[in-house]
Amino acid sequence: MADDLAKDIIRRQERLKAGRGVFESHWQEIAELVHPMRADFLGPRTPGEKRSQKIFDGTAGLAAQNLAAGLGGSTGIRPRPPARRRSPPWQKKSERR
Repeated sequence: MADDLAKDIIRRQERLKAGRGVFESHWQEIAELVHPMRADFLGPRTPGEKRSQKIFDGTAGLAAQNLAAGLGGSTGIRPRPPARRRSPPWQKKSERR
């Protein structure tokens, strides 16, 4: 039974990998324009290879940064509020702000 489950999982993984193979070349092209230093979808690059030759404008990279910032800001995780300024305990209440 465990062998059948393992074989089913492996077959499913192979089927999914074959289905996404069509998109890998598209992802590679997009990555070369948006973030060329991390564009290694189709395998490792040769050392010293020029990677930023396809970039003609920085718009795609800036848009990716803005998207990441927007998605990160909408996750619901908020930074701590700034610390409140307190008066020293020896100060009279009438003198406090």
